[in-house]
Amino acid sequence: LASGAKIGVKTGETPTDGTPVTIATNANSGDKQYFSSDESEYSMYVEGSELKLAIEPSHVHRWTYTASNATTITATCGDDSCTSKDGGSVTIKAPAALTYDGTTKAATVDKDTGNWQGGKVTIAYKQGDKVLTGAPVNAGTYTASITLGGATASVTYTITKATPTVSGSGTASGTYGQKLSEVAVNGLTAKLGEKTVEGRWALTDNTSDTLDTVTLNGSTTEYTAVFTPTDTDNYNSTTAKVAVTVNPKAGGS
Repeated sequence: LASGAKIGVKTGETPTDGTPVTIATNANSGDKQYFSSDESEYSMYVEGSELKLAIEPSHVHRWTYTASNATTITATCGDDSCTSKDGGSVTIKAPAALTYDGTTKAATVDKDTGNWQGGKVTIAYKQGDKVLTGAPVNAGTYTASITLGGATASVTYTITKATPTVSGSGTASGTYGQKLSEVAVNGLTAKLGEKTVEGRWALTDNTSDTLDTVTLNGSTTEYTAVFTPTDTDNYNSTTAKVAVTVNPKAGGS
């Protein structure tokens, strides 16, 4: 035979996982160099005096995890024989929208653009020392964290209060000398999107706490109305201009 020539040998059986096929007996450790498989998933080895064909065992990564910075965990295979140790990284990030709107504000996990090979990632939430059962909804400051193999990465973020928008045209009427807090404001609605925000409108003035100018001949005077939400934990107050009719006291001018 010419140098490098090959002779094909077909086995009577096919190796299965954990059950190799014997190719030759009275073999020694150097004999496997003369044999090779046409199938990439098979390998040759000598056991005792037998040369065997077996399924190539698949490598099982043994991941170790390190917090490479405050928000990122990196996975590395701890097996010295591993030829592909990099398991990628995961980074926890705050949600993009951080103004209260009645919906959950969940942190996100960036899995290294699809290269992550490590374990399952679960996000845990806390507010101060209080452990939450899920992503937060209400305004406040929260910490979201991920933990893998003793390594923890976290991000802290704040959901700010929402400021309602104002719908409608405000009007009011009262009597000269009447306290501003007693005058009912009509025509204004505080809203968050399509939702009406519950609360109270009240007139305010920088110089007086009463109606101090009588309006005549159907005219009005402009005041500012302040909206105070019922839910002050999640909403800011807001203001609007109101056209006020001030009537004279009975029997007076």
